[in-house]
Amino acid sequence: MAKDTISQYSKTAGSNTDVQSVSIAEGMAPSDVNNAMREVMVDLASLYDGTQSLATLKTTTALSAANGTVSAPSLQATADTNTGIYFPAADTVGVVTGGTEQFRFGSNPIPGGDKNMLINGNMAVAQRGSQTGIGGSDAYTLDQWKLDDTGGCQARYTVSQGTSGGVSGKDPWLSVNVTTAEAAEASGEKNGWNQFVEGNNTRAVANSSGQIKATSLGFDVKFAKGGGSSLSTPYTMCVGVYAVDADYMWVEEVSITADDTWEHKSFAIDALAQAASAIDTSQGYRIQFMMLAGSNYTDGSTGWNSGGGGKPATTNQDNLADATSNILGITNVQWEVGSVATDFSQEDIGTSLFKCKRYYQALEGRNALSWTVVCDSATGGYAYWSLPVEMRASPTVTISDAGSDTVYVANADKFSSYGSQAAVSSLNGYSSLTLSGATAGFAGRWDMGASSYFRWSAEL
Repeated sequence: MAKDTISQYSKTAGSNTDVQSVSIAEGMAPSDVNNAMREVMVDLASLYDGTQSLATLKTTTALSAANGTVSAPSLQATADTNTGIYFPAADTVGVVTGGTEQFRFGSNPIPGGDKNMLINGNMAVAQRGSQTGIGGSDAYTLDQWKLDDTGGCQARYTVSQGTSGGVSGKDPWLSVNVTTAEAAEASGEKNGWNQFVEGNNTRAVANSSGQIKATSLGFDVKFAKGGGSSLSTPYTMCVGVYAVDADYMWVEEVSITADDTWEHKSFAIDALAQAASAIDTSQGYRIQFMMLAGSNYTDGSTGWNSGGGGKPATTNQDNLADATSNILGITNVQWEVGSVATDFSQEDIGTSLFKCKRYYQALEGRNALSWTVVCDSATGGYAYWSLPVEMRASPTVTISDAGSDTVYVANADKFSSYGSQAAVSSLNGYSSLTLSGATAGFAGRWDMGASSYFRWSAEL
């Protein structure tokens, strides 16, 4: 049998009588010795470059491969070269399909849990809706995202959920539009956009010694410059991760290189030989995107800073509120364990909303569900309800225009007073009602008026 490829070579020496039709049988011509060696070298070169393949691959030592990339993993299928396994960092293995990393093992231990320790990082939930004129004091905006204002800054903002023009043209985003400019921040002024992270959501941050592991932060950002100032690209925004219990702040300078253009940013945050924050319902960590910072809140250094809660920026922080119509956009924010930031982990809206309601819930006007009413007399009764999600702590309740609500019972009538606000401050609550012309023992329902609301807040 002709031996035209390595796969046809025999393990019986006497059966190998030719190489690529060059005779190597007994009595072969002397010139065929050179020709046969050359043909063997061709077969070996074909094996090296993949022209010829092996049926199996066996080795008695380690099999080494290049690190590879997301678009060209080091272990891949012949007909699907952007799907396979690659090695993105030390002690880390990544799995890629279609040129997108799906998960990794090692420094980012995502199997078995959600790798993103933040809630509503993709800005999909906005229970409070758009807000205008915020500034001068702290204020929550999109769910879990808060304006942290110190010193009564002059800047004012309209904050809304961007629903077009996102990273893909469709993604929601935190849209911050400057409506009153901060001409020049005073030394005692700062503000930025924060997420306070509950300690219960950060178990993965603590290593076996109870100290802070290396993590990474990734996000998409854009900044559109309004008129009236000389601020020009690149724009410098300081982004920080604050370990509350340890009182250390990691500060990173992020350069936004183009105007009104989405850019993906990420950076690694070194491990810290300080105790990780407590695993409880208190604030464990804080993610901060700085808008402006006076000299009292800058120390000129990046990386971990002791006592860093008061120094969230460097002296290179730009005043991003220096002109009206400046617009900052942020979305797809992900804080995860591991020194390499991975692709943002999208989750369904139901899961995001459920997580957000641990901290804030609202019943707004006629869109709210009816509550059950039980009458204990002609003039009195109780309304009962149960919130769908247990909240982080006993919430603060805000009530507005409940006098426009209607209680329907036997001989339906408006109630003249809805009782004590304190009575509705519990998680599963009731409110005493003053009725007119009701019937003892009858049940009914309480419908909210068009302009009334009940809001429960257990924010950090």
